[in-house]
Amino acid sequence: MRPTEPLRRLTDDQVGAVVALLDATLPAEAHRLAVDPQWMDIARHGRRRYAGFLAGDGDDGGEAYAQLTRQGSSWAIELVRLPEVGEAVAIDLLRSALDVVADEGGGAVHWWVHQPTDGHVRVAEAAGFSPGRELRQLRRPLPVAETTELVVHPFEPGVDDEAWLALNNRAFATHPDQADWTLATLADRMAEPWFDAAGFLLHPDRTSGRLLGFCWTKVHPPSAADVDGMILGEIYVIGVDPDAGGRGLGRDLVLAGLDHLHRASAATHGMLYVDADNEGAVRLYDRLGFTIHHTDQAYQTVI
Repeated sequence: MRPTEPLRRLTDDQVGAVVALLDATLPAEAHRLAVDPQWMDIARHGRRRYAGFLAGDGDDGGEAYAQLTRQGSSWAIELVRLPEVGEAVAIDLLRSALDVVADEGGGAVHWWVHQPTDGHVRVAEAAGFSPGRELRQLRRPLPVAETTELVVHPFEPGVDDEAWLALNNRAFATHPDQADWTLATLADRMAEPWFDAAGFLLHPDRTSGRLLGFCWTKVHPPSAADVDGMILGEIYVIGVDPDAGGRGLGRDLVLAGLDHLHRASAATHGMLYVDADNEGAVRLYDRLGFTIHHTDQAYQTVI
């Protein structure tokens, strides 16, 4: 069972095969592809920064799938397979994706795994990956009893772009995903179907008007992995200017974001991701009532 050649777009039959694969592997191998409809749009219509790989005995594959996307200067791989599909197939899919990375100039590559097992560790090692970031997904029920008086206003596309980019790149100067954003990166995110400027909250300095912090939220579509009736609202990115640290802005921005998600979208639960080694953020979220829902592990390599 060999992977297909790199697919720059999928046919409707191939998309259907992947959707069936995702349905068949939930909730045992819950997958970010299953809760983010963006992948389907990318796969169907193709993008310069996308390649898909299918493996299976039928014409359209459907027993295992890997997706490679470029994110700035780095690459991300998502992989899902039926339980009966052997580790060798997963290794071949990863190696096929790495071949594309090499052909397109190389770079850092991350394969994100949901709740890794010993099998994932074996596959990662065989394909040349080593353990990297550990990312925790935290959740808490909404609403939050605590409130904030922090003044925020919604992001205005075409007006706030440059100021927000300057703040983001200062706040995340060394972050592997969020650093060095450009107008094109921001435009890509604003083009996503989930983007809602009303949930992109900015906090300016009262006197100068300079942006000091932001809380960017998103609302997830219903997922088969969620409890019936759950509406999941995510704090997608939260940032504070380094010069404004120590004022409690992070806490206030989280509260503002959660309040918006509950009031504007009737979100029943708030969610966010945090790196396990970000001790300050972990303590903050713990005090705000978040608990660990699951842990994702990044396996990394450089080509």
